Amino acid sequence: MRIYMDLCCFNRPYDDQTQTRIRIETEAKITIQQKIKDAECELLWSAILDLECSFNPVTAHRLAIMNWRAEACAQILIDDTVLEAAQRLLASGIGEYDALHAACASVGQADLFVSTDDRLLRRLQAVGGLTAMLPQDALAVMEGMKTDAEIRMAGMQALIGALGLVETERFLMAVSREAFDYTEWRRHHLPAMPMEELARRANIESKNLMQQEVHDWGT
Repeated sequence: MRIYMDLCCFNRPYDDQTQTRIRIETEAKITIQQKIKDAECELLWSAILDLECSFNPVTAHRLAIMNWRAEACAQILIDDTVLEAAQRLLASGIGEYDALHAACASVGQADLFVSTDDRLLRRLQAVGGLTAMLPQDALAVMEGMKTDAEIRMAGMQALIGALGLVETERFLMAVSREAFDYTEWRRHHLPAMPMEELARRANIESKNLMQQEVHDWGT
């Protein structure tokens, strides 16, 4: 099974975990990623993921997400086929970035498109042709999901083992102060540009990263 996750999904662990929905989606997303690591499914990557991630204002989050690029089974650059598919989605009322994400997933033959953006999912489901769903719904078609209690216990044990009891409490207090929602942030802060320019810049971002990877392997 081939999975495409957009940046709303990739950023879910860094959103406000005091909200029950966000926490559930985060746990489902992380479980899917474990299945990718265990080779139970494949991750599809794209040039638009590279470009949008480069705009992420939080450096630590951006770097953590980009590590998943190396786990992908395929990298989709934006060619005429992708652009044509994206233009059709754009005509259906889907925004430029989201249209390119969905088009890359479709051209890359993704079995599941995973997002936490309800508005996007509704529009994609109305258009048809791409199976688009929330992380927990995507996980429902796959096997094996850890319970909330198991994840909380493992996380607390890891934190206590690494930080001790007092520092663990200080860490949890610091995390709970940050009420950040990437899905909401991207609606207002991603730079607006025509589809063709977005595609051009996305391909440049991907090719630069590929060249850097080749350089790193040679050193």
